[in-house]
Amino acid sequence: MMVVGHSLGGRVATMLAADNPLVTGLMVIDISPISTRKSERTFLMAHRFFLELMVEARENKVTDIEAFLVSRGATEDMCAAVEQAYRQMNVAVVAEQIMGMVDEWCDIMSHFQTITTPTIFVRGTASPYIADAALPELAKVFINSSVKEIEGGTHRLHHQFPELLSDLIKNFANENSGCHLP
Repeated sequence: MMVVGHSLGGRVATMLAADNPLVTGLMVIDISPISTRKSERTFLMAHRFFLELMVEARENKVTDIEAFLVSRGATEDMCAAVEQAYRQMNVAVVAEQIMGMVDEWCDIMSHFQTITTPTIFVRGTASPYIADAALPELAKVFINSSVKEIEGGTHRLHHQFPELLSDLIKNFANENSGCHLP
């Protein structure tokens, strides 16, 4: 079985692969399971800022949420998936709780020493989520891994380059899962 995960799903997929010998391939899209408390705190603070803006938008009954967020300094990448989150998520609760996630978020690598599962990390060259500084540690922990870069890609690789990402997934699955994807 091959497991693919993006962002938080990539961290969940990593934990699954580390604990499950049935996983024959792991693809982690634009997130590093290796982090520092400082980088994670910055990441969570940015998300909390974004969520608090969404709470403000709801309180003010804003109809053009993307324009509202941009006017408050949110980046284009932060705004890209806002419609679904704005309509479905309890942003007030998430904003209130997100800073408490730092310890759990940072502690993922303490669960294992090495992972031998064939692994590909896919990162966008315009995304900060898999930093160059993390690559040596990734290679040390994920001893059967490689990194694929998508030039110009941000954290939303699946929206920017759906065909390219789909091809990467299919090729990796065909090489590592024991089955053939068309």
